[in-house]
Amino acid sequence: MKIYDATNQDGFFNLAGKAFQAIKTLHAAAKTTVPQEVEDYLAQVELAPPGLSMRRATEEVPGASQDWTEAQSLLSGPLAESVQNLLAEYVRGDGTPTDDTRAGHVKYLIDQMKSGGYYVESSAVGISATPAAGNSGPKLGWMLSLKRSDGRDSQLVLPETLTAAIETATAWRKGNLRITSPLAAPGGLLDSNWPQGSGINASKALLVAEEDSLVPNPNFDQTDSDGAPQEWILQTATLGTTLRVTKPEEQTVAISGSPTAGHYLLQWTDSQGRTWSTDPLAWNATAADVEAALREIPELGAVTVASTGTSPNFTHTITFTGVPGNPNQLVAVNRLDTGTVTVSTTRAGELESFDGSSLVFVGNGTEQTEVLAPLVLVPQKVYLLGLFLRRKGSPLAGTLDVALVKSPGGTPINDPAGNPNLVQVDLTAGSAADWQFVSGAFVLPEGTVQPVYLQLKLSTALDAGAEVFVDEVLLTEGVELYAGGPRVAATSWPGVPRVGDSWSLTATNDRAGELQEWMHRTFDLAALGLQLPTTGSVLVPDSVIS
Repeated sequence: MKIYDATNQDGFFNLAGKAFQAIKTLHAAAKTTVPQEVEDYLAQVELAPPGLSMRRATEEVPGASQDWTEAQSLLSGPLAESVQNLLAEYVRGDGTPTDDTRAGHVKYLIDQMKSGGYYVESSAVGISATPAAGNSGPKLGWMLSLKRSDGRDSQLVLPETLTAAIETATAWRKGNLRITSPLAAPGGLLDSNWPQGSGINASKALLVAEEDSLVPNPNFDQTDSDGAPQEWILQTATLGTTLRVTKPEEQTVAISGSPTAGHYLLQWTDSQGRTWSTDPLAWNATAADVEAALREIPELGAVTVASTGTSPNFTHTITFTGVPGNPNQLVAVNRLDTGTVTVSTTRAGELESFDGSSLVFVGNGTEQTEVLAPLVLVPQKVYLLGLFLRRKGSPLAGTLDVALVKSPGGTPINDPAGNPNLVQVDLTAGSAADWQFVSGAFVLPEGTVQPVYLQLKLSTALDAGAEVFVDEVLLTEGVELYAGGPRVAATSWPGVPRVGDSWSLTATNDRAGELQEWMHRTFDLAALGLQLPTTGSVLVPDSVIS
């Protein structure tokens, strides 16, 4: 198939470029040239001598101008259809196509471009999240990607600002986002005002690693008797020396003196200095009663309670699961008829811990610690990655590499575009005073043998005394918001999300790749899950559109 000929100008793109230029000219006329000329005329009419009825003379012009603007589609549509027919003829000219449909023709063109090294100019694209200034609830960790199943970024993302707002907050770190965007151009891809927006109005649940991650034991809550994280392979690590798992704070509430009536309260001061109180707890309250009461307090929504002893002289052991750092000790208010209520801390939480249990890489100056989790993933699907990380001590060096590998100790698997499935976290950058959220996206090539492994590995040994904390390792399938659009997921930092908090998701596309764009607008490449190659050895320049 003749794709492009700079000399004879008789390749498919040479001919299609002329049609695209014709549609561009129509759109320019409909949007700017003709309406502006009409406006100039009407403004000039206003300068006519007094006493003349200029309104009566021009009353039909505005409506006719609008009708003409809308009617440009009567020609742009057939021009686009002629390009579709043109491609069909080029494909059929190579022989009887195995898929003689519009989608089949485009796939054939792309295959021919790849085999011949042809490519088109690319656009600069991106996606980012910015919190609104008035947010007062927990931060969100955003997983945003434009990656496609072929490993390349989508060139067809629409440049727009989406709004993501918390519409419901159901529990600790749980809730739903409502994602909305400007409306799409009413006339579709060939509308002269395209693009406007995607018109998205979708609900997305906030993800929680324990429930939503494909990674086993993603928050390191389950440990063996020796303290090793269950489901994780310690490839290069000395448990207790170069690798450990933090434990959440434990406190006990001991009832003594055999009360027979009355109640007691448990009060707690949160990370923001606010003091909360449980509802009255009966003199013989059970573990379930104490747990339910404590879980009503913000930031304590995941605590667990187990009890020993005989009613009413229970000792309630409270595990502060999901509570970051080293939480304050509970305070008891005794309203029992007799006896005492004693609160003690039996195991203090670590200040740097994210939610009680975190994996910690401990530096010894020599070891490049490596741990792995086995996974079964579908090749050519996009997976979004997110995890929380915090540093302690100094100096820190190198990176924490998060990768998909074929076997323990292996190197990253390349995605279908030839890029390593690897996210590197610079351990020397940023502040060590707080947790940071790390994100990325992975795609496995076709034919990848399962299982694969999620690898966490230090690229350089940490100095003695330095530590890196990791928690809440999320891996989830990324779903496009719309065909050719971004893949979006989010998780909450500790706390109950606040309804009304919002973020701007800014998708950028400088639309520099004109051939890519006009092929999309003519064939709806996004709906077909296709886009033209943007790398190769023979450039088909955008200048064919002239």
